[in-house]
Amino acid sequence: MPESCDFPDDVFLSQSAKDKQAVRPLAERLRKDGLKVWFDEWEIKPGDSIPAKIEEGLEHSRVLVLCMSANAFGSDWAQLEAGTFRFRDPLNKERRFIPLRLDDTPIKGSLAQFLYIDCRPADREHEYSKLLVVCRPPATAPPTALPSAENALRHTGDATSSPSSGTRDYLQRGRDTEGVLARTSDASEVASPSTRPGQKSDPGSNVTASQGNPNRRLTRLEINKVVNRYIGVDGGYLGDFSYQKHHDFYLDLDLDIDPYKYEGTTRERFIKIISESPPNVQAKILEGILDRFPAGSSELRTEERRDEIADWIVRLRA
Repeated sequence: MPESCDFPDDVFLSQSAKDKQAVRPLAERLRKDGLKVWFDEWEIKPGDSIPAKIEEGLEHSRVLVLCMSANAFGSDWAQLEAGTFRFRDPLNKERRFIPLRLDDTPIKGSLAQFLYIDCRPADREHEYSKLLVVCRPPATAPPTALPSAENALRHTGDATSSPSSGTRDYLQRGRDTEGVLARTSDASEVASPSTRPGQKSDPGSNVTASQGNPNRRLTRLEINKVVNRYIGVDGGYLGDFSYQKHHDFYLDLDLDIDPYKYEGTTRERFIKIISESPPNVQAKILEGILDRFPAGSSELRTEERRDEIADWIVRLRA
């Protein structure tokens, strides 16, 4: 994942195909004002894989602007919402999620917690300067132009088993390679363990943050790579995991982990569980992921990404 100053695109504009005519002038204006804008009709060419190009655009963008409207909340909503999760992820502090309201349609419940930019006709010109400020890279945003949170954005107020032999062979080769730890020694940011409010720690559970050397733990960037760039997310759900399959996944690994104790989608539960786990349990979970989702089983799951995850497993077990 790029660092904040290295994202190829500043803004990804996400909108219903039916709103393209309304959003196009906004895309052109942002680009004229110096921002690198990902707008689908500029980026997707005849013969391109549309899902692959959208995934590439999302991965390369620092800010996602979700254009909310009656069209967006209609038949296109599941696809549009799926693209927002990495930007709404509390672990992913390099990115920003900006809802932008195009019409008077009531805001979806899942978005009610967010502040939005009002791009309805009556407020569009006044609100544009605020959108420009929040979309600019931090290093180039004029300090004096930053409005307060109350003035910059408007509150919605409308709602509310063991690994496969191929993996084992790779891991064994990695354990014998001195360069493996060197390649991961710069992963200095550690995913902080946390306990969900109201959830008591279980002394007999394998998910105990005190086990192992915390300096080897997965970073939040690595966890995001596993989730968004290897397993894949569809409508908030991780890979082919239903709630029951996600529960059985840990049983198959002989781990005393009950995802039903956590709230949210399978993706949200997986992130909480692996973030709280000690290094040895994180390694076991990753081995299970590589076994369940082998390289080549989707466009995202390349051998290069598989090998990178396998390197992390070596580090976690060191």
